[in-house]
Amino acid sequence: MAEEASHTAEHRMHGLDGGWTDADWPAWTLAEADALLREVEGTGRAVELESVSPRPFSAAARVRCTGRTVVVKRHARAVRSVDSLREEHGFAEWLAAAGAPVAAPLRMHDGSSVKECTGETGQVWTCEVFPVAPGEDVYAQAVSWTSYLCVEHAREAGAALGRLHAASRGYTAAARRKTPLVTSYTLIPAVDLESAMEAYLKTRPQLEAWLRRQRGDLAVESVLRRWIRPQWERLHGEGLLAAGAALQPLWTHNDWHGSNLMWSGKQADAQVTAVIDWGLADRTCAAHDVATALERSVVDWLGLRGGVEADLAQAAALLAGYEAQIPLTARERSAIAEMLPVVHCEFALSEAEYFLRVLGDAARAQVAWEEYCAGHCAWFSTAAGQRLMTWMRQWAAGATGRVTEAVR
Repeated sequence: MAEEASHTAEHRMHGLDGGWTDADWPAWTLAEADALLREVEGTGRAVELESVSPRPFSAAARVRCTGRTVVVKRHARAVRSVDSLREEHGFAEWLAAAGAPVAAPLRMHDGSSVKECTGETGQVWTCEVFPVAPGEDVYAQAVSWTSYLCVEHAREAGAALGRLHAASRGYTAAARRKTPLVTSYTLIPAVDLESAMEAYLKTRPQLEAWLRRQRGDLAVESVLRRWIRPQWERLHGEGLLAAGAALQPLWTHNDWHGSNLMWSGKQADAQVTAVIDWGLADRTCAAHDVATALERSVVDWLGLRGGVEADLAQAAALLAGYEAQIPLTARERSAIAEMLPVVHCEFALSEAEYFLRVLGDAARAQVAWEEYCAGHCAWFSTAAGQRLMTWMRQWAAGATGRVTEAVR
């Protein structure tokens, strides 16, 4: 499928280093958008491409039409099939019906929310259309691992996550089928970690063969033994994943950071007005999603080479905002703390598979495995990483005095 990717000088995307690079997927043209939007209820004709998204894994654009302004999004079929997008849409539609601030996908004339379209160069893409979400895209140019503009935004983001979790209760769809670029939840809750990793890789043979060629500290067995297993043992040895309502399966967002939220403005007291981008959504649990939200925003992972400290003030604010909506049990708090060092691993593996199988790019797969998966795990054994984990465990134990002192 690598031949479907296209680099165009005028269409730039966020690179793995946080800078800009040529896009992997061709930008929308007005003619392509118009052809798709003729199939959508209530949009009318496409008039102008107002903006193009810098996000890397698909092509998206904001389009002004004669009927309304919408967002069009196009995926390679190797990344998102019709059925895979329908899994995302089912969750978004459930949340919207439950009153969550979610812009559900628009329907085509045939009643479907997904359309396969042939582009100008002959590729067949999987496409979706959304209404423009209300609010201001304050973090439009921010990448994952970017902190919030202020602690008040972090607190509001945590509160919005709590409200989303409350709305998602009762959505009982099965976990998503195997597909690239999804935050699955199989390694952490597994009874046998090594067998779970083996099963994960067996369904991804190209990734498995490539990982088996890694040596030294980057060998799969080494990463499991040194970084993932210690946290897995803490979670299971302390009974944090035992049956209980707090850790029951829950459909979650799994990519919670500022650029996936729309805001009432940039001011400190701004509110979250909408939640967007359901590409990583899957059936995990609430603690996993909270840990992911922390991982995405409180450590500047792109600055690791220069040494970084976690932003404890923003971590405290996000968690306080969440608990203002959904108080956490002691078990949930400890589970969040112990998941944090490894919560990124399955998406990192999925990202490496995407680079290998879809784009044919072993260099970026190496970055995903070495710097994202293994590198993030390893950071938690550094002095800075241990300071974050000490703080998290104090928070989990309810040591509010020490937490407050650390935040100051």
